Amino acid sequence: MGMITTDLGVLRPEDLANLLTTEPSALLGRILQLNQAPFYHNALNAVVITCEVIQLQRMTVQRGHDPLGTRSVGLNSRLVRNEWDEGDGSQ
Repeated sequence: MGMITTDLGVLRPEDLANLLTTEPSALLGRILQLNQAPFYHNALNAVVITCEVIQLQRMTVQRGHDPLGTRSVGLNSRLVRNEWDEGDGSQ
């Protein structure tokens, strides 16, 4: 089986975690905002990233995970965590 390549690997882990919890209808706008940040300097393919985040959100829901993305998601050998995983578990 070949390696799957995505545009998500260019995102900082905290940005990807935030996008995973963003409503699909607001994703493109949020990614366009990120794209204007100095860190990304208009290098993001916003349409492709929007589609990939929506696909990842759907995969997460289909596998029975939390639909808000509050669990760890492994992408291209990178581990993305949000605040739920780093907390004391009391949430």
